[in-house]
Amino acid sequence: MTWDRESLAGLEAPKAYLFRVQLLNANLAYANLQEANLWEANLQEASLWQANLQEANLQEANLQEAMLMGVNLQKANLTYANLQKANLNNANLQRALLPRANLQKTILGHTNLVEADLVKTNLNEANLGAANLQKADLQEANLQEANLWEANLQEADLVFANLQEANLRNANLHKADLRAANLPYANLPYANLPYANLPYANLQEANLIYANLQEANLDQADLKNALYSDGNTSESVCKEIYKNYPCPTNFSENFDPKVAGMKLVINLKDLSN
Repeated sequence: MTWDRESLAGLEAPKAYLFRVQLLNANLAYANLQEANLWEANLQEASLWQANLQEANLQEANLQEAMLMGVNLQKANLTYANLQKANLNNANLQRALLPRANLQKTILGHTNLVEADLVKTNLNEANLGAANLQKADLQEANLQEANLWEANLQEADLVFANLQEANLRNANLHKADLRAANLPYANLPYANLPYANLPYANLQEANLIYANLQEANLDQADLKNALYSDGNTSESVCKEIYKNYPCPTNFSENFDPKVAGMKLVINLKDLSN
């Protein structure tokens, strides 16, 4: 099925059957496609700004480089969908189904992903700055080099997730489950990790300066050469990382970072070594 792509802004088509529809470059801004069936639809580079796709079926749909700012995808099914390089800033994906979807280099700033299913989803190099991922399921997700600056991952499930070189500055990981997660070289300064579950997690050479790890479970976690700070850390380091001084990493009582093989940062030169 092929439609005139120039005349679809504001389209009213709730519950429409649009299986494999061809809407490449279509203008669907403000369209109402609630509960529509768009399985295997081609919406590459389409404009869906502020569109309503709540509970729509977008399984295996092609949304590569689509403009989806402010779109409502609450409870939508995007299993195996291709959203590579799409722009989903401020979109609502609460409880959306995205298992095994491709969101590589996708823009998801300030996006609502509360309780979303992101199992085995590809979020490599995705921008999730200030996104809300509270209680999201990210088991085995690929978040390598993803930007999660100030993201809310409270109680998120990140078991076996790959967060290598991810940016988690000031991220909220309170009570997050990171069992066996892969976090080498991850950037976690002033991240909030109280009561986080990190058994067998790989945190080699991660930056944990001024992070809050109070009551976190670090049993069998690999912290070799991970960076931490304490009362001896210089003001110049603290201001390089954040504005506060002093800026000690907070650990649970009786946890010894030296025994864990961590590296204390005192001067700026320690950050580059």
